[in-house]
Amino acid sequence: MKRKELLRIPVQMLTPHMEELLQCGQDRKPGAFCRAKIEKDLLVLDTYLNDRKTASSQLSYRIFADRKEEDSITFDTKEQKWRIARMDNLPGAWYCRDACTYVEPEEIKRIEIKG
Repeated sequence: MKRKELLRIPVQMLTPHMEELLQCGQDRKPGAFCRAKIEKDLLVLDTYLNDRKTASSQLSYRIFADRKEEDSITFDTKEQKWRIARMDNLPGAWYCRDACTYVEPEEIKRIEIKG
């Protein structure tokens, strides 16, 4: 995967429903949002981590997964660097017990989780 080409893929913004969830009470707000799409034979996950104090969400990671090659790479937007970490190894609120990551129902179909 050519890193410069990956960064040219347009970022997916939060949906209106996700924006609405950001304004929910502290106990109902997800810890992160994830947008999923297929682009150039890649699964692209744009991941937003939430700041519960300010009720805002910032694009934190862009994960690019090549299903054919079974390879992935992650761009950390805060640090402006590439990572090879899997999603569950990235810094942030990923544990559903503490704060779930919300994905729109129609986008869940694009994501296949392997054990």
